[in-house]
Amino acid sequence: MIDLKMKYQVQLETTLVYHMRHFPFLAIAYYYNYRGPYYLIFFWYRGPDSKHVCVYLIFIYYILLRWIDCVHSIHRGFDQFYLQHLFPHHQMAKKHVKYYVVDAFTDSAFKGNPAAVCLLEEDKDDEWLQSVAAEFNISETCYLTSIHGTSIPRFGLRWFTPVVEVNLCGHATLAAAHTLFSSGLVDKNVIEFVTLSGVLTVRKIPSMDVTGVPNLLNSEAAAGFYIEMDFPAYPVAEFNSDDTSLISEATNGASIIDIKKTGEDLLVVVASGKNVTEIQPQLDAIAKLPGRGLIVTGIAPPESGFDFYSRFFAPKFGINEDPVCGSAHCGLASYWSKKLEKCDLKAYQASTRGGVLNIHIDEQKQRVFLRGKAITVMEGCVLV
Repeated sequence: MIDLKMKYQVQLETTLVYHMRHFPFLAIAYYYNYRGPYYLIFFWYRGPDSKHVCVYLIFIYYILLRWIDCVHSIHRGFDQFYLQHLFPHHQMAKKHVKYYVVDAFTDSAFKGNPAAVCLLEEDKDDEWLQSVAAEFNISETCYLTSIHGTSIPRFGLRWFTPVVEVNLCGHATLAAAHTLFSSGLVDKNVIEFVTLSGVLTVRKIPSMDVTGVPNLLNSEAAAGFYIEMDFPAYPVAEFNSDDTSLISEATNGASIIDIKKTGEDLLVVVASGKNVTEIQPQLDAIAKLPGRGLIVTGIAPPESGFDFYSRFFAPKFGINEDPVCGSAHCGLASYWSKKLEKCDLKAYQASTRGGVLNIHIDEQKQRVFLRGKAITVMEGCVLV
């Protein structure tokens, strides 16, 4: 079948080029339907006997398996001059961009924090990247580009909310690593991401619970692996302002016991994890606060199995409430490790979807290691 198609392709190219160069009157019609591409070529000329007019019809049906390959064949056979003049509105088909939607910091579908992971084979401008992120309209869309010539698999990684590019995103980094590991695009257990926050190292580790016992839950994520991300630890500083009325308004009058500043965020500590879950955020007031967003946190109930609860709000970045925010825990880890005098922590983000993070902080190196699971829930192609 392939040889036959190649034969037709060569015959078409030879015939078209010959007649286009030898006959002054030529019209070509092209159309595509569900069965395949058709090329109808009509040409006529006056022969030696001026009374005779010859009309030829060349009909080629479904030359290649895909219409784009057929167009490429015509490109090779035609002089560019003829193609540009006969098909002035013709454009080469763009490469589709493969994407995955991954729920991060969870082992259950439709929990945790969803992120779209797009695999780029060619450069795209920032306007396109932001438009696609707005189209997905979830907390983060990230873009991966392969970097060749390194012993450790390395990828460029950028993160976009529906309205702006950000410097660091934990859950989308986890989603990107999960995509690369689970799809077989990398064959090692370590990946390096080149980002606006520097080179971030991510590791694939066996599926274990916090006690080191193999997790036997029956799900893709549980039966798979954890991903550990090496992030910078954000220092915690005092919030130097006598006016806390806007913060009180933002938390709808919640009982606040401490206010700190960490990274680009304000960190508000309330009396308990229960208070965290009961917070009724006032988004208009939060949008007026300085920095990126507002973290609300409190110590977890003893029976919960967690060390602390948190929630994160960033309406200025198009995220009213982030289901699970990895980068917020770069500051939360610094705060709670000192408060609880421990370097290994288990955190729960108490959003509607919820999410779990296992954390280790290296105070000497000022690094935070965030460990979590993820599960792929969708895949497809961006067509434009």
